[in-house]
This record gives sequence, C-alpha cells and structure tokens, in this order.
Amino acid sequence: MIIEKVKSAEYDRVKAFYYAVIDGFEGMQYHPCWEKDIYPAPEQLKDLIEKGEMFVGTEDNEIICAMALNHDNNESYDNFDWPTKASKDDVYVIHM
Repeated sequence: MIIEKVKSAEYDRVKAFYYAVIDGFEGMQYHPCWEKDIYPAPEQLKDLIEKGEMFVGTEDNEIICAMALNHDNNESYDNFDWPTKASKDDVYVIHM
C-alpha cells in the first residue's frame, strides 16, 4: 500500500471512495452512521485537502483507505491521562 497526500484534483475520487464505504456498510450490523454529503461533508473534505491533511492509501492505483491526519481533537482527548505527555502540536490524530 502507498499512502499519499490527496491533491485538489482528486476530490471527486476521494468523495466516491467515501460513498462506496457508506454503501458497503448499508444493512450491516456495524455501521459508521455516515451519510452521503452529511458526514463526511463535501466542504470538510475540500478543506482537509486544501490544508494538506487528507491522505489516501492505494494499491494498484485504487483507493483502499482514506484518512484525515491533523492536530485537531475533541475535548474528551484532553480528559484522558495519556501515558506519554506531549503538546497538541506534537500529536497527530487520525479522523474519518
């Protein structure tokens, strides 16, 4: 697998990947509760791509995984006693 930062021109391809994931989980016991054009929202994907925070994993030029990687977290992360002490700028969080 090759993991690469998503380029702006690849937005439609990444969106199609998330649509396929949403369709693939339909009717299954475990479902991420994502909805097309709601989560992940188109604006959110575009923003992450623009910021250079969106990555895809590919095999044979086919997307097999996607993720946002940045320093953002929700407040529950701050309430956990992490074994390694680090500033927010030193920690990356995987989203989506």
